Amino acid sequence: MGNGSLKFVISHDAKLSEKEEALLVEAYRKLFIKMYNYDIVDSFLKITKMDFKELLTRKRFILKLADNYLRASKALDEVKNRDELDLFLIYDSQDNLLGGGRLFKISDNEASIPDIEIIDMPVSTMREIWMESVNFAEDYFVSSGFEKMYIEIPLADGPLLVRADDMGFYEDPNDIVISETTRTYLLNKPLERIRHVK
Repeated sequence: MGNGSLKFVISHDAKLSEKEEALLVEAYRKLFIKMYNYDIVDSFLKITKMDFKELLTRKRFILKLADNYLRASKALDEVKNRDELDLFLIYDSQDNLLGGGRLFKISDNEASIPDIEIIDMPVSTMREIWMESVNFAEDYFVSSGFEKMYIEIPLADGPLLVRADDMGFYEDPNDIVISETTRTYLLNKPLERIRHVK
């Protein structure tokens, strides 16, 4: 993926096709596996090599046990129900959905990317798409008048933490909250009117 081969859409009420929504929920489910570890359903799928959608069509009751799937669905539903959240969609040049995330308006001058997740592809490609997506979101925040942005990185994703550091994000000791519910690193970056150099 080179510069210019990605398309980004920021929307509060994006109209996703059924296939796109399923892809995004699955990408988010995998993000929540990184954050919360495998639930009983994820463990079963890993052992059997079965697809989640295939399992769901056979056994609807499985949803009650699929914590990460429920978290993924809730994350997308929250966008529709909270004015301060927008959906951030990532497409390739042929309009195929590659992933997405959420943008959160914390205050009049601070904004956040709580999460970005890319569908399954080689890790190096996913990292490149993630970086281009964060750069786009940063430009969007700058043009919207925000002065500071935050980004969250799952604790289990060290390589992404290094990428964020390379992009100028840092962890402020005042933002650190350590508890058993902490699942991400919270990094921030002051925003400047002059665009950063890649």
